[in-house]
Amino acid sequence: MNMKTYKKVEGYTLKSLHNIDKNVFNSIKDKSEMLDSEVEFLCGLIRDNKPKKIVEVGVSAGGTTAVILHCLSELDYQCEMYSVDLSEKYYRDINKNSGYIAEDYKLATNYKGNHKLLLGKVLPEQLEQIGGDIDFIIIDTVHSLPGEVIDFLAAFPYLSENAVVVLHDTFLHYKCHARSSYATSILYQSVTADKYLNNQSEYPNIAAFTINQDTEKYILDVFNSLIITWSFVIDDDMFIKYRNLYAKYYGAEAVRLFEQAFEAAKKFHSEEKDIRNSNAAEVKKALEYIIDKYKHENILLYGAGEYGKSLLKFMSKFGVKVSGFVVSEGHATNKSYCGLPVYSINELTSEFSDCIIFKAASSNIIDTTLKSLSYKSVVLPNNFLMSINSYIKSIDE
Repeated sequence: MNMKTYKKVEGYTLKSLHNIDKNVFNSIKDKSEMLDSEVEFLCGLIRDNKPKKIVEVGVSAGGTTAVILHCLSELDYQCEMYSVDLSEKYYRDINKNSGYIAEDYKLATNYKGNHKLLLGKVLPEQLEQIGGDIDFIIIDTVHSLPGEVIDFLAAFPYLSENAVVVLHDTFLHYKCHARSSYATSILYQSVTADKYLNNQSEYPNIAAFTINQDTEKYILDVFNSLIITWSFVIDDDMFIKYRNLYAKYYGAEAVRLFEQAFEAAKKFHSEEKDIRNSNAAEVKKALEYIIDKYKHENILLYGAGEYGKSLLKFMSKFGVKVSGFVVSEGHATNKSYCGLPVYSINELTSEFSDCIIFKAASSNIIDTTLKSLSYKSVVLPNNFLMSINSYIKSIDE
């Protein structure tokens, strides 16, 4: 088989980053949101490609921005760089501006390079100011569809020949239970390009590709990837800004694919919301009846997990007092949960003789255990517990 293999890049380790102001250095290490190996991959690509114009889409605290600026300084590359983020505030601390670490770095090092932080607008609104001939772009934003895919499609007409595109969090959907965080992976798989993948013992969380003459030829494949379920729906104003840019640079079929994906996402999320609301109403009605019946009882919840937490919140919402949680023998690793005591089932004494135990976990073993006990109990079906959990999540949002 004449199979084309992925390229690899030799990583570049920054030699002098630790020499900068200690507080700024610690902030960069703490907030870059990249592992050392990922930083080395990124810096290796910068070293090898000697970019003249870098665009970073997705700034966050600016840790990665500072790393890139230091890499350019250490390599003595003259390069203009633009860092773009829709959010003007750092998403983990709204008291800080997006990119604040990069600004601290520039002050601490008296940085003389050409760097601009562009906040508060979507990428299509910033590209005219940035201009063309972008030869290196890092896309690291929300990670859920449509996210990075629509940003790449917006940036593509402004990229130079053989531009490098770096994608972070290509493995995030298998980490941290972020199951919908596969936008960068979808983009990497759907684009036709010369691809870099430093594959090690675990699939890497960073990858890159260099655009070639086939990238534009098969760009409709990237548009077509947008029919995969969107995790969120962009608002109409944002849709128009992306659509107008696509209409300017791509053909009618590309625009139509984008419009169809957008309409499908809107319909899907509207129907999902209706279903959640309907299920929540049914669950609420049934549980109101159950809780009204037992509201004067001494209640314990069997299961100190997510379902137990949701059931506690629901009961508290209706003024029902819960005395604590019960877990199976050998599972009482914590003595409290959600501010209430946790008892092992074999620890229940005569003081609980008049209590009623609500099943609050999905384990079928609990059903059997409750039947064998002398305590009064309410065994809620697993699908009921799931609905309670969904209802609580919907009102918490």
